[in-house]
Amino acid sequence: DTTGIPEIVPKLTDDGKGIILSNTGNARAENIHVTLVPNNIEFDIASLDVDASYEYSLGTMVQEIKTRITYSNENRRLFSSSKKLSVFEEDPDLLKPMIPMFKWKK
Repeated sequence: DTTGIPEIVPKLTDDGKGIILSNTGNARAENIHVTLVPNNIEFDIASLDVDASYEYSLGTMVQEIKTRITYSNENRRLFSSSKKLSVFEEDPDLLKPMIPMFKWKK
């Protein structure tokens, strides 16, 4: 069953001074708790609707950070995720084929 599943995706801002949390799932996320390691920062967000975003300002520039996010859906089912973020990582090319073919551009 794939209904009622929120998915919180973290991303560093281009200048490295903030984190953007986006709900790319198909349900509202509630009781969101975010931990940023090693900066020892924790914050909570009451809820985040589908396709909504929330930006948290870090105040200082960071190059790398690890996020740990816990949240629930409207039925109180718990979810969690952990992701390492870096300002040096490039966004993946969503149009790139899984199998190299036709001399894909480099």
